[in-house]
Amino acid sequence: MKFKSFQDWNTYGDSDPFFGVLSSEKFKVQNLTEKALEEFYSSGVEYVDETIERISTCFDASLSELDILDFGCGVGRLAVPFAKRTSKEVIGLDISEGMVNQAKILSQKQKLDNINFIAYSGLQIPEIGQFDLVNSYIVIQHIEKQIGFDLIDQLCQKAKIGGYVQLQIPFGHNIQFWTYLKFSMKVHSGFYNKLTNLIKHGKFQREPVMQMNYYKEEKLRVLFSKYADKVHTFPTDHGGHLGNIYLFQRVR
Repeated sequence: MKFKSFQDWNTYGDSDPFFGVLSSEKFKVQNLTEKALEEFYSSGVEYVDETIERISTCFDASLSELDILDFGCGVGRLAVPFAKRTSKEVIGLDISEGMVNQAKILSQKQKLDNINFIAYSGLQIPEIGQFDLVNSYIVIQHIEKQIGFDLIDQLCQKAKIGGYVQLQIPFGHNIQFWTYLKFSMKVHSGFYNKLTNLIKHGKFQREPVMQMNYYKEEKLRVLFSKYADKVHTFPTDHGGHLGNIYLFQRVR
């Protein structure tokens, strides 16, 4: 079974990979400048620095000798700075071949030999072993819940016993009603999507949409309790889409 997100992310990966990761107009391919690219990748370094601080504060542990899985790695915005902060292997996993190819180019330019990027099916995480840290940031929100909960469970299983899981997942929004309604219709109504594209671009065809899916906190906590006794949460707000970074150590 194919989901809309599969098609959309492959489209973004082939035609607009940076905008597909961070949805700001300055990251669209036609607007991309050296300054914008520097800002794009600097945001990844900032996130990795925050991760180091969170792991140190919560677990009195260091990132420097952890092997890492970055799920939904995109063009390597997080995986590359992760690889610079650890002496162990980093794997970036993404559904989009186009984004994976961009990430490989970046890592080659950086001359990193402890990083690898893999494209996967979107349903089943491949047999790539287990990791000291499993990370995913602003990715799961774009995956339909019909498959998302199973992927979250698979990600938890990819952490070693004693390893860490860090997943950012949204639970709701505080966006104005009409604004959110138009966004939701563009995601779920093929006709409305085509109509808005016709008005904007003169083409009556579906354009890719970064859908946002909300996951109930109670259900997530039940899932995480299979693997952890305590889950640390850090609130996130991306344009009114509200969520948490969930961080825990796998103990079973």
